[in-house]
Amino acid sequence: MPPALIPLSSHLRRASYRVVLVVLIIGILLSLALSLWVAHQVDEQVEGRFEQLSTRQVERIRGRLELFVYGLKGSRGIFAEDPEAITPERFLSYARSRNLGREFPGAIGWGYIERIPATENLQAHLARHDLTGYFRLDKRNAPEPGQDAWVLRLVEPLSMHRHALGLDVSSEPARQATAFTAMQTGLVALSPPLQLLHDSPQDTGFLLMLPVHYRGLAHPANVSGWVFASLRTHDLSDFLRK
Repeated sequence: MPPALIPLSSHLRRASYRVVLVVLIIGILLSLALSLWVAHQVDEQVEGRFEQLSTRQVERIRGRLELFVYGLKGSRGIFAEDPEAITPERFLSYARSRNLGREFPGAIGWGYIERIPATENLQAHLARHDLTGYFRLDKRNAPEPGQDAWVLRLVEPLSMHRHALGLDVSSEPARQATAFTAMQTGLVALSPPLQLLHDSPQDTGFLLMLPVHYRGLAHPANVSGWVFASLRTHDLSDFLRK
């Protein structure tokens, strides 16, 4: 090759290498960008699907929990006029008329907690309702001076929950907080997980509480007590999965 052409040929080869290198780099960058874009699209689709499924699950669970709220509102109706007039016999008749166990699967107990003002003689009130087993979970014999008693007076099925009769729910922080929330808001309140008081003392579950107001006048000072549903954890889980 003529000497004059050698530098030109070498220059062309170097230029060709640069072009190939640039094209290769651009190809790699485009491939990477495309991969990231596809991954992003897949992530969005998966996230959208997950959110859709999550929303459906939440709505389904909310709908099932609303069933218990519906039951509590029905129970509250029988206490609205004169709570003290509701005897164990009348409450049993109501529970049988509704067939609560079949109508509200997942709930193992329904009852009424009575708010007894501090200004009233506690023992006289309990005796009036033939309730002799008053007890507290803080091992005290009575509420603090000036404090109301919140006593579980009625429950069904009685054979399963007899041990809980007479409990002052204000003596245990989780139950007290749930009842207080319901009283202040006028709405149903769900307790944190707690140990249930019935014939299987190892069971854990939740309490749903709804305040009862004298003659329907919704105000915290007008709360006569609470209707409640006792939800055992594994029964509730089975019900929510169906």
